[in-house]
Amino acid sequence: MKAHHFIAAALLAAPFSHAAQELPFSDEAATALEAALLQQHLSDYTRAVTSLCKLMESVNDKASAEAALPLISSRLRLLEELSFSISYIPQEQLEQALTAAGITPNGVKTLFAKLIENKFYGCAELAAAFGYKQTELLEPGEVTPELIQTLGAELVAKLGDKVAAISGGPGLTEQTAWIMGNNPEHLNLIPVIMETLPGAVKEDQKLIYTEEGPIYGRMSFALPYQDKVYHLQMWFDITEIIKAEEAAQAQPELTVEEDLQPLVVSEPESDTAEEPAEPVALEALQPETITIYSAEEKSAAVQHYMQQTAELAVVLAGVTDKASADAAAPVADALIKEAIKAADVLRQASLMDILEEMEKHGNPFQKLSPHLDRIIEADFYGSLPLKSAIEQ
Repeated sequence: MKAHHFIAAALLAAPFSHAAQELPFSDEAATALEAALLQQHLSDYTRAVTSLCKLMESVNDKASAEAALPLISSRLRLLEELSFSISYIPQEQLEQALTAAGITPNGVKTLFAKLIENKFYGCAELAAAFGYKQTELLEPGEVTPELIQTLGAELVAKLGDKVAAISGGPGLTEQTAWIMGNNPEHLNLIPVIMETLPGAVKEDQKLIYTEEGPIYGRMSFALPYQDKVYHLQMWFDITEIIKAEEAAQAQPELTVEEDLQPLVVSEPESDTAEEPAEPVALEALQPETITIYSAEEKSAAVQHYMQQTAELAVVLAGVTDKASADAAAPVADALIKEAIKAADVLRQASLMDILEEMEKHGNPFQKLSPHLDRIIEADFYGSLPLKSAIEQ
């Protein structure tokens, strides 16, 4: 496996889902591994929920919400990652583990209700982490002609020349609809217009045929603006585009004469029989054994791996030309070899241990990634030894 692929995938690898499928273990070994990993994942799940509840409890204002956001987000991602293997654990066993950790459904519900009641203390990113849109948390505001005029002027100013191909606008009323013309490609400007309204969330869209003749595409959306949410509409006059499509559909379909139909030529059957497959050596069919590592071994591997990743980030940060790349190659090679060698242990390691150790080291993956990308993009600064180390 290429080292940069291994590094990128190591943090939230899902060992349970493939451990028994990819390697030729005996049935007994595979069963023992699955049982050990299920217990590890149950422990990780319980620890992640416990940590998440403590973090939610620490949120009491916008500053604490923003401070807790990265840790809360990482634990929510971890819980999602664990959901597959946790689905194999009986509900009663899961509830017992959570209860033993002091986690009750009412307790979690109370913590979550506090965040919702306080509208996530104005931290839209925290709301989004829990699956809520900012527009769901704000009080509704009254849509007045003055608001329409203000928003329209701001929208036109932000768009500038981006929509020069169409006319009309700003589109917040039927009377100011965007005139899309007869070119279907102008429809690609609709997301350009909508994306200029920060935080806008589409609620509905309809095709409107009017008695007067114009045909509109009307999009209803919610817009957070000055601590309130406004329910608005965006109008697009697509009359000419619709008429062009209807005219094209009214044209009779062209038919191909029978004597012009392409001939299908079948491939001649081969007289040559397939070569028989080579016999497989009996030794290759023998199941392998598997090592189930102790908690101490897994913990030590995680700590060592994070330290190596942090060291590799420092080493690659100093690579700026061929000379520094050549000098860094042997150190990088040794660190990456050690990381790959530890893969078997890390597959069984606690994901919460990995997460907490990563946080302790200031997320070495984030520090490593830009240097790795830069070096690869620079074609390793012409250093074959460094390329060999990273792509081993």
